[in-house]
Amino acid sequence: MHTHARTTRLGKVSLVVGLVGVAVAAVAAHEAPATGYELSVYAASPVVFWAGIGIALATALVAGLSAGVQADVRRVSMVLAGAAVTLVVGLPVVRGYHFAGPADPLTHLGWAREIAAGTLAPADLLYPGVHTLAVFEAAVFGVPLTRAIEYAVVLFVVVFLLFVPLCVGLATGSRRGPLVGLFAALLLLPLNNVGTHLTAHPSSQAVLFLPFVLFLLFAHASREFGERSLGAVTATGGLAALAGTGLILVHPEEGLTLLAVLAAVVGVQTLARRYRPEGAVAAHRSLLPLFVVLSVVFLLWAPRHPRVQAGIAGVLASAAGIVEPGGEIASTAGSVAGVGGSFASLFVKLFLGSLLFSVLAAGLGLYSVSGRLDDAFPDDNALNKYLTVGMVPVVAGVVLLFLSAAGDHYFRYIGFGMVLVTLLGAAALTHLLDAGVGPPAARGTLSTVGVALLLVLTLATVHPSPFIFQSNDQISEAEYAGYESAFAARQPGVEFTGIRAGQGRYADAIYGPTSETAATFPGRSDRVPTDLRPATFGEFFDERRYVVITERDVERELVLYDGFRYSRETFATIRNQPGVARVESTGEFRLYYYPDESA
Repeated sequence: MHTHARTTRLGKVSLVVGLVGVAVAAVAAHEAPATGYELSVYAASPVVFWAGIGIALATALVAGLSAGVQADVRRVSMVLAGAAVTLVVGLPVVRGYHFAGPADPLTHLGWAREIAAGTLAPADLLYPGVHTLAVFEAAVFGVPLTRAIEYAVVLFVVVFLLFVPLCVGLATGSRRGPLVGLFAALLLLPLNNVGTHLTAHPSSQAVLFLPFVLFLLFAHASREFGERSLGAVTATGGLAALAGTGLILVHPEEGLTLLAVLAAVVGVQTLARRYRPEGAVAAHRSLLPLFVVLSVVFLLWAPRHPRVQAGIAGVLASAAGIVEPGGEIASTAGSVAGVGGSFASLFVKLFLGSLLFSVLAAGLGLYSVSGRLDDAFPDDNALNKYLTVGMVPVVAGVVLLFLSAAGDHYFRYIGFGMVLVTLLGAAALTHLLDAGVGPPAARGTLSTVGVALLLVLTLATVHPSPFIFQSNDQISEAEYAGYESAFAARQPGVEFTGIRAGQGRYADAIYGPTSETAATFPGRSDRVPTDLRPATFGEFFDERRYVVITERDVERELVLYDGFRYSRETFATIRNQPGVARVESTGEFRLYYYPDESA
């Protein structure tokens, strides 16, 4: 008893230290705002910030996973760990980035601007969920849309961190379940920086929203809720229908995958009622009505948009043809090797946690489906069965897209599947810890060290950085302002050319993706050739054009990739050719004008 009290006392003291660490980290990051483009948000953030985060996570892990700690201490440790990881996730917001995301996010920013201006109705956009949320936040908090979208991105991460623990609690029935679920959630396995990202990317936000939907669906189905009053059951079902509808509006593709998972679950429930009426699955409330409701919502919403029909037809036609699979992986491997990296090391950095949790999830899935856990965990194991059979359509989707010419699209399905893997893996860990194999102190130490190592790897890869051979997604205010002024002062009909062709996305952000100006923007996807040399300059620049070079381009191509695609000679050729004039420079943005030599 005395040892238990001392452990609890030490846990409370360590949590106070951890809370101070989080506070110091937040202040340190806020007081060191970005002044220009940063190739790595990790290297540019203050050392004090990382020290505070390290102290907070270390104390939260020790207090949360040590044996003999009171429940209130564990709860505070969960809040502390969640706050620390949220701070890391929200570094672009805390450090005052103007915006994050040089590709798709700029287009989403343009759609949000159109919705805010009333030139685009939310119903006319295929996935208006994130955009309308950002518009609402901008109006309520009085912040620019660029900042409001960043708020929305962080908010979806918070939803993920809140509801993964609740789902694991439902799936295990253990008091330890939510704690293990939280630390599993902190690994952010669905975000792989290939198909899912920590930027304004509705598919990624829908994946992070999924645990909220699953929690309501499983709570509605479970025996505990089934024994409650009709009002409670109706309320839970109604909330589940609303949440599922919300996921469809955030991104219908993920909504369709959710429907496939629900179809698999309904199939298992139907078979259980016929062949094992005495089992826990048969005793659960049927999810068929919710499946029907959400299917109707999807069919009323998604097919109205031509992009959905064209996308489905394209994938099916491509998968049926002869297409070499894995083209994106081969291209990435070649690029990484070209800059002196190892594809194997990159895989470990990005997917080691996913691989380990997949093994845990597969083990629990096999046990749950075999019925070996039915006697010990009848109601909880039913939910594990749902998660396991739900993986079948997800894996099928990954295979289908892998065999098609859909680029890296299958990584989105992998991100979706990692939500289910996170829940199953956390449930497996909970059962292992509850089984009490080995001394409690040894279990606590092993758990703490293992989670700490995976957390370090996760936090080092959650943002794009040179560590994973990617450049920071930051868009500085000077770069954005440079594009705005260049577009405003441009001569009509003169094409814009850029490094890796980013000017079209800025046209979307500034004019709106549905505007005629953005659609017909001259040189929308025109790019400087990678083999440009003085001798070939005139062959490419055979007419008037503007050439954009940003500090982000220089840092990415010359510092990160060491001239692998665009060399120093390329940049020098653009600057130093006779007749080339520098039109504008903001320090982060440089605009050159090349006149037509034949004129």
